[in-house]
Amino acid sequence: MTVVSAMSSDFRNTLGPRFSLAAEADLRDLAKVLCSVVLSHDTPDTRACRLTNAKLPNKSFYSNSFRHLQIDDVGCKVWKRAAPLKCKIFCWLARKKRLPTNERRFRHHLCTSAVCPSCSQDEDVAHLLFRCPQAL
Repeated sequence: MTVVSAMSSDFRNTLGPRFSLAAEADLRDLAKVLCSVVLSHDTPDTRACRLTNAKLPNKSFYSNSFRHLQIDDVGCKVWKRAAPLKCKIFCWLARKKRLPTNERRFRHHLCTSAVCPSCSQDEDVAHLLFRCPQAL
Protein backbone atom coordinates (compact mmCIF):
# COMPACT_ATOMS: atom_id res chain seq x y z
CA MET A 1 0.00 0.00 0.00
CA THR A 2 1.37 3.41 -0.89
CA VAL A 3 1.28 6.37 1.46
CA VAL A 4 -1.04 8.24 -0.90
CA SER A 5 -3.59 5.40 -1.02
CA ALA A 6 -3.43 4.97 2.77
CA MET A 7 -3.99 8.68 3.31
CA SER A 8 -6.86 8.89 0.82
CA SER A 9 -8.78 5.99 2.38
CA ASP A 10 -9.60 4.98 5.92
CA PHE A 11 -6.26 3.32 6.68
CA ARG A 12 -7.55 2.13 10.06
CA ASN A 13 -9.13 -0.81 8.23
CA THR A 14 -5.66 -2.02 7.21
CA LEU A 15 -4.43 -2.11 10.82
CA GLY A 16 -4.99 -4.83 13.42
CA PRO A 17 -8.50 -5.50 14.69
CA ARG A 18 -7.93 -4.64 18.36
CA PHE A 19 -6.25 -1.60 19.85
CA SER A 20 -5.48 -0.72 23.41
CA LEU A 21 -6.83 2.59 24.73
CA ALA A 22 -3.35 4.09 24.43
CA ALA A 23 -3.07 2.93 20.80
CA GLU A 24 -6.48 4.44 20.01
CA ALA A 25 -5.36 7.76 21.51
CA ASP A 26 -2.09 7.65 19.54
CA LEU A 27 -4.01 6.93 16.34
CA ARG A 28 -6.30 9.91 16.94
CA ASP A 29 -3.27 12.16 17.55
CA LEU A 30 -1.62 10.86 14.39
CA ALA A 31 -4.79 11.47 12.36
CA LYS A 32 -4.86 15.10 13.58
CA VAL A 33 -1.26 15.63 12.49
CA LEU A 34 -1.77 13.94 9.12
CA CYS A 35 -4.83 16.07 8.28
CA SER A 36 -2.51 18.90 7.19
CA VAL A 37 -0.39 16.66 4.94
CA VAL A 38 -1.23 16.81 1.24
CA LEU A 39 0.07 14.03 -0.98
CA SER A 40 -0.43 13.28 -4.65
CA HIS A 41 0.60 10.64 -7.16
CA ASP A 42 2.08 13.38 -9.37
CA THR A 43 4.75 14.52 -6.90
CA PRO A 44 8.10 13.04 -7.96
CA ASP A 45 10.40 11.20 -5.59
CA THR A 46 13.12 13.73 -4.76
CA ARG A 47 15.41 11.57 -2.62
CA ALA A 48 18.92 11.73 -4.02
CA CYS A 49 22.40 10.57 -3.03
CA ARG A 50 24.46 13.45 -1.62
CA LEU A 51 27.62 12.36 -3.44
CA THR A 52 26.33 11.48 -6.90
CA ASN A 53 22.96 13.28 -6.92
CA ALA A 54 21.48 10.09 -8.40
CA LYS A 55 18.05 8.82 -7.38
CA LEU A 56 18.25 7.03 -4.03
CA PRO A 57 16.52 3.61 -4.17
CA ASN A 58 14.93 2.09 -1.06
CA LYS A 59 17.71 -0.50 -0.71
CA SER A 60 20.33 2.25 -0.45
CA PHE A 61 18.17 4.20 1.98
CA TYR A 62 17.77 1.24 4.33
CA SER A 63 21.43 0.24 3.98
CA ASN A 64 22.52 3.73 4.99
CA SER A 65 20.01 3.87 7.83
CA PHE A 66 21.23 0.65 9.42
CA ARG A 67 24.92 0.63 8.46
CA HIS A 68 25.98 1.28 12.07
CA LEU A 69 24.55 -2.10 13.13
CA GLN A 70 26.77 -5.16 13.22
CA ILE A 71 26.02 -7.92 10.74
CA ASP A 72 25.22 -11.22 12.42
CA ASP A 73 26.84 -13.90 10.23
CA VAL A 74 25.06 -16.72 12.06
CA GLY A 75 21.73 -14.94 11.60
CA CYS A 76 22.35 -14.64 7.85
CA LYS A 77 23.02 -18.39 7.69
CA VAL A 78 19.82 -19.15 9.62
CA TRP A 79 17.58 -17.17 7.27
CA LYS A 80 19.18 -18.51 4.07
CA ARG A 81 18.57 -22.18 4.92
CA ALA A 82 15.84 -24.24 3.29
CA ALA A 83 14.29 -25.13 6.66
CA PRO A 84 10.64 -24.50 7.53
CA LEU A 85 9.94 -20.96 8.71
CA LYS A 86 9.06 -22.07 12.25
CA CYS A 87 12.51 -23.74 12.54
CA LYS A 88 14.21 -20.57 11.32
CA ILE A 89 12.27 -18.49 13.84
CA PHE A 90 13.15 -20.90 16.65
CA CYS A 91 16.87 -20.75 15.75
CA TRP A 92 16.75 -16.96 15.51
CA LEU A 93 15.07 -16.65 18.90
CA ALA A 94 17.60 -19.07 20.43
CA ARG A 95 20.48 -17.08 18.88
CA LYS A 96 19.11 -13.82 20.31
CA LYS A 97 18.36 -15.50 23.68
CA ARG A 98 14.67 -14.67 23.33
CA LEU A 99 13.16 -18.13 23.88
CA PRO A 100 10.58 -18.15 26.69
CA THR A 101 12.78 -19.92 29.24
CA ASN A 102 12.03 -19.79 32.96
CA GLU A 103 15.02 -17.49 33.47
CA ARG A 104 13.62 -14.97 30.94
CA ARG A 105 10.08 -15.32 32.26
CA PHE A 106 11.35 -14.79 35.83
CA ARG A 107 13.26 -11.69 34.75
CA HIS A 108 10.04 -10.29 33.27
CA HIS A 109 8.05 -11.19 36.41
CA LEU A 110 5.96 -13.82 34.62
CA CYS A 111 6.86 -16.73 36.90
CA THR A 112 8.05 -17.19 40.46
CA SER A 113 11.31 -19.03 39.80
CA ALA A 114 14.02 -19.26 37.13
CA VAL A 115 14.70 -22.91 37.98
CA CYS A 116 14.27 -25.61 35.35
CA PRO A 117 11.29 -27.89 36.13
CA SER A 118 13.41 -30.98 35.33
CA CYS A 119 16.51 -30.20 37.39
CA SER A 120 17.77 -27.65 39.91
CA GLN A 121 19.65 -25.29 37.56
CA ASP A 122 18.49 -21.96 36.16
CA GLU A 123 16.78 -22.51 32.82
CA ASP A 124 18.40 -20.26 30.21
CA VAL A 125 18.69 -20.97 26.47
CA ALA A 126 22.00 -22.85 26.76
CA HIS A 127 20.63 -25.00 29.59
CA LEU A 128 17.38 -25.66 27.74
CA LEU A 129 19.08 -26.80 24.54
CA PHE A 130 22.38 -28.35 25.66
CA ARG A 131 22.84 -28.89 29.40
CA CYS A 132 19.54 -30.11 30.79
CA PRO A 133 19.54 -33.90 31.28
CA GLN A 134 15.99 -34.05 29.90
CA ALA A 135 17.04 -32.24 26.71
CA LEU A 136 19.72 -34.82 25.94
